[in-house]
Amino acid sequence: ITLQPGSRLSYPEEFDRDKREVILSGEGFFDIARDPERPFRVYAGEIVTKVLGTSFHIKAYEKDADITVKVVTGKVSVLTSGLSKERRAAGEPAEGLILTPNQMAVYARSPEKLTRTLVENPGIIKSSAKKSSDYNFEDAPVPQVFRALEEGYGVPIVYNADQLAGCTVTAPLENENLYEKLDMICKVIRASYEIVDAQVVITSKGCR
Repeated sequence: ITLQPGSRLSYPEEFDRDKREVILSGEGFFDIARDPERPFRVYAGEIVTKVLGTSFHIKAYEKDADITVKVVTGKVSVLTSGLSKERRAAGEPAEGLILTPNQMAVYARSPEKLTRTLVENPGIIKSSAKKSSDYNFEDAPVPQVFRALEEGYGVPIVYNADQLAGCTVTAPLENENLYEKLDMICKVIRASYEIVDAQVVITSKGCR
């Protein structure tokens, strides 16, 4: 666990036999050994992050309006640990999300809301076995291009396959980040994109 300046971590002298729990105030990066019989939980402000074994980043300063959890490897679940008295009285359940690499959870403290989106700069995930040169396209059909991005970054891409069936892409994209790749591809196919619930949604009028 690597903490940023001004951050605090509380933990027991020995973990229990069936769980590993710590309390974070501030910001830290966690690289946790896999142990299915003893899940690892981080309590940070109003959220709880639960993992079996993975690496992730949590930012939960008391003065910040938001708490964020970013996943680098593996899979984590993020749950709200405390709703306001009014929402508890109304019988609202705690919110929860499952995150995979390149995804992040954002918990807004006011109003209380937990959402999922993509990290600021998604990287090629290690398990994909993709190389930078795999993104040099020459007359590549759009479905092939989007499939390469999905496999490399672990990000679902939603688009109208019929509308883009005749579209191809020729572009060297080995040095661009994911968003720059998407910008260039969308320019070629006369499209735009937005991030919705950690997915890339493509809107296009079709190709000439």
